[in-house]
Amino acid sequence: MRRCVVLGTAPCMWDDLARAPAGLDIVAINRAAYLYLEPIAMAVSIHGVDLVGAIERRRKLGADMGFDAYGNFAQVDESGDVIRWNRPNGGGSSGLFATRIALEVGYDRVVLAGVPLIGETGVMERDGTESVREPSGGGFAIYRGGWQKVYNEIKDNVRSMSGWTRETFGAPTAEWLL
Repeated sequence: MRRCVVLGTAPCMWDDLARAPAGLDIVAINRAAYLYLEPIAMAVSIHGVDLVGAIERRRKLGADMGFDAYGNFAQVDESGDVIRWNRPNGGGSSGLFATRIALEVGYDRVVLAGVPLIGETGVMERDGTESVREPSGGGFAIYRGGWQKVYNEIKDNVRSMSGWTRETFGAPTAEWLL
Protein backbone atom coordinates (compact mmCIF):
# COMPACT_ATOMS: atom_id res chain seq x y z
CA MET A 1 0.00 0.00 0.00
CA ARG A 2 1.33 3.45 -0.93
CA ARG A 3 0.69 6.35 1.44
CA CYS A 4 1.54 10.05 1.25
CA VAL A 5 1.12 13.38 2.96
CA VAL A 6 -0.10 16.14 0.66
CA LEU A 7 1.62 19.18 2.18
CA GLY A 8 -0.11 22.51 1.60
CA THR A 9 1.08 25.96 2.60
CA ALA A 10 -1.55 27.20 5.06
CA PRO A 11 -0.07 28.58 8.30
CA CYS A 12 -0.88 25.28 10.03
CA MET A 13 1.38 23.33 7.64
CA TRP A 14 4.23 22.77 10.12
CA ASP A 15 1.94 21.82 13.02
CA ASP A 16 -0.07 19.51 10.78
CA LEU A 17 3.09 17.89 9.44
CA ALA A 18 4.46 17.38 12.96
CA ARG A 19 1.24 15.54 13.93
CA ALA A 20 0.91 13.59 10.65
CA PRO A 21 1.82 9.90 10.52
CA ALA A 22 5.56 9.48 10.08
CA GLY A 23 7.29 7.73 7.23
CA LEU A 24 4.87 8.67 4.43
CA ASP A 25 5.95 10.11 1.09
CA ILE A 26 5.63 13.88 0.85
CA VAL A 27 3.72 15.53 -2.01
CA ALA A 28 4.57 19.23 -1.78
CA ILE A 29 2.02 21.75 -3.05
CA ASN A 30 3.10 25.11 -4.48
CA ARG A 31 5.66 26.82 -2.22
CA ALA A 32 5.91 23.78 0.05
CA ALA A 33 8.29 22.56 -2.68
CA TYR A 34 10.92 24.97 -1.33
CA LEU A 35 9.70 25.42 2.23
CA TYR A 36 10.05 21.70 3.01
CA LEU A 37 13.64 20.87 2.09
CA GLU A 38 13.68 17.20 3.03
CA PRO A 39 13.25 14.73 0.14
CA ILE A 40 9.82 14.78 -1.51
CA ALA A 41 8.12 12.31 -3.83
CA MET A 42 6.30 14.95 -5.88
CA ALA A 43 5.87 18.68 -6.29
CA VAL A 44 2.44 19.73 -7.55
CA SER A 45 0.55 22.88 -8.41
CA ILE A 46 -2.48 23.84 -10.39
CA HIS A 47 -0.39 26.94 -11.18
CA GLY A 48 2.23 25.22 -13.32
CA VAL A 49 4.29 28.32 -14.09
CA ASP A 50 4.54 29.12 -10.36
CA LEU A 51 5.66 25.55 -9.71
CA VAL A 52 8.54 25.94 -12.15
CA GLY A 53 9.70 28.91 -10.05
CA ALA A 54 9.27 27.03 -6.77
CA ILE A 55 11.33 24.13 -8.09
CA GLU A 56 14.08 26.50 -9.18
CA ARG A 57 14.07 28.05 -5.72
CA ARG A 58 14.32 24.55 -4.18
CA ARG A 59 17.29 23.84 -6.45
CA LYS A 60 19.03 27.07 -5.38
CA LEU A 61 18.51 26.14 -1.71
CA GLY A 62 20.42 22.90 -2.36
CA ALA A 63 17.52 20.55 -1.63
CA ASP A 64 17.16 17.07 -3.05
CA MET A 65 15.82 17.20 -6.61
CA GLY A 66 14.89 13.53 -7.06
CA PHE A 67 11.12 13.94 -7.41
CA ASP A 68 8.42 14.12 -10.06
CA ALA A 69 6.62 17.42 -10.65
CA TYR A 70 3.10 17.88 -12.00
CA GLY A 71 1.47 21.15 -13.02
CA ASN A 72 -1.42 22.57 -14.97
CA PHE A 73 -0.26 24.82 -17.82
CA ALA A 74 -1.72 26.94 -20.55
CA GLN A 75 -0.47 25.72 -23.91
CA VAL A 76 1.78 28.79 -24.33
CA ASP A 77 3.57 28.29 -20.99
CA GLU A 78 6.92 26.60 -20.62
CA SER A 79 6.86 23.61 -18.29
CA GLY A 80 10.56 22.99 -17.75
CA ASP A 81 10.90 19.67 -15.93
CA VAL A 82 7.26 19.71 -14.84
CA ILE A 83 4.88 17.15 -16.31
CA ARG A 84 1.83 18.81 -17.83
CA TRP A 85 -1.16 17.43 -15.97
CA ASN A 86 -4.11 19.29 -17.41
CA ARG A 87 -7.21 17.85 -15.80
CA PRO A 88 -10.44 19.54 -14.72
CA ASN A 89 -10.16 20.43 -11.04
CA GLY A 90 -13.65 21.70 -10.34
CA GLY A 91 -12.37 24.64 -8.30
CA GLY A 92 -10.88 22.54 -5.51
CA SER A 93 -7.50 24.32 -5.15
CA SER A 94 -4.02 22.95 -5.67
CA GLY A 95 -4.73 20.71 -2.67
CA LEU A 96 -7.40 18.81 -4.55
CA PHE A 97 -5.29 18.84 -7.71
CA ALA A 98 -2.40 17.22 -5.76
CA THR A 99 -4.72 14.74 -4.06
CA ARG A 100 -6.19 13.59 -7.35
CA ILE A 101 -2.75 13.21 -8.92
CA ALA A 102 -1.51 11.23 -5.91
CA LEU A 103 -4.47 8.88 -6.20
CA GLU A 104 -4.08 8.57 -9.96
CA VAL A 105 -0.37 7.68 -9.75
CA GLY A 106 -1.10 4.93 -7.22
CA TYR A 107 -1.25 6.25 -3.67
CA ASP A 108 -3.93 4.40 -1.70
CA ARG A 109 -3.95 6.70 1.33
CA VAL A 110 -3.58 10.49 1.22
CA VAL A 111 -3.20 12.55 4.40
CA LEU A 112 -3.72 16.30 4.01
CA ALA A 113 -1.44 18.59 6.05
CA GLY A 114 -1.63 22.35 5.65
CA VAL A 115 -4.85 22.07 3.61
CA PRO A 116 -7.54 23.08 6.14
CA LEU A 117 -9.63 25.28 3.79
CA ILE A 118 -10.80 27.46 6.67
CA GLY A 119 -9.80 30.87 5.33
CA GLU A 120 -6.21 30.95 6.52
CA THR A 121 -4.56 33.35 4.15
CA GLY A 122 -0.91 33.38 5.14
CA VAL A 123 2.04 31.18 4.36
CA MET A 124 5.05 31.01 6.60
CA GLU A 125 8.12 31.63 4.45
CA ARG A 126 11.56 30.16 5.17
CA ASP A 127 12.77 33.43 6.72
CA GLY A 128 9.90 33.43 9.22
CA THR A 129 7.85 36.08 7.48
CA GLU A 130 4.27 35.48 6.45
CA SER A 131 3.25 36.11 2.87
CA VAL A 132 -0.39 36.49 1.89
CA ARG A 133 -1.55 35.15 -1.42
CA GLU A 134 -4.48 32.80 -0.99
CA PRO A 135 -8.08 34.00 -1.35
CA SER A 136 -10.26 34.39 1.70
CA GLY A 137 -14.00 34.14 2.25
CA GLY A 138 -15.66 33.33 -1.08
CA GLY A 139 -12.48 31.78 -2.50
CA PHE A 140 -12.55 29.10 0.14
CA ALA A 141 -16.24 28.41 -0.55
CA ILE A 142 -15.30 27.69 -4.17
CA TYR A 143 -12.45 25.41 -3.02
CA ARG A 144 -14.76 23.50 -0.70
CA GLY A 145 -17.27 23.06 -3.51
CA GLY A 146 -14.62 21.34 -5.61
CA TRP A 147 -13.89 18.88 -2.81
CA GLN A 148 -17.60 18.28 -2.23
CA LYS A 149 -18.10 17.41 -5.91
CA VAL A 150 -15.63 14.52 -5.66
CA TYR A 151 -16.28 13.55 -2.04
CA ASN A 152 -17.81 10.14 -2.82
CA GLU A 153 -14.99 9.36 -5.24
CA ILE A 154 -12.16 10.06 -2.77
CA LYS A 155 -13.66 9.79 0.76
CA ASP A 156 -12.25 6.33 1.46
CA ASN A 157 -8.72 7.34 0.52
CA VAL A 158 -8.33 10.82 2.06
CA ARG A 159 -7.94 12.07 5.63
CA SER A 160 -6.83 15.44 6.97
CA MET A 161 -4.92 16.82 9.93
CA SER A 162 -6.96 20.03 10.41
CA GLY A 163 -9.78 22.38 9.53
CA TRP A 164 -12.72 21.88 7.23
CA THR A 165 -11.00 19.04 5.38
CA ARG A 166 -10.57 17.15 8.69
CA GLU A 167 -14.23 17.75 9.55
CA THR A 168 -15.21 16.49 6.10
CA PHE A 169 -12.89 13.49 5.65
CA GLY A 170 -11.89 12.68 9.23
CA ALA A 171 -8.46 12.31 10.76
CA PRO A 172 -6.07 9.53 9.81
CA THR A 173 -6.05 6.53 12.15
CA ALA A 174 -3.64 3.61 12.37
CA GLU A 175 -6.38 1.27 11.16
CA TRP A 176 -7.16 3.47 8.14
CA LEU A 177 -3.49 3.68 7.19
CA LEU A 178 -3.36 -0.11 7.04
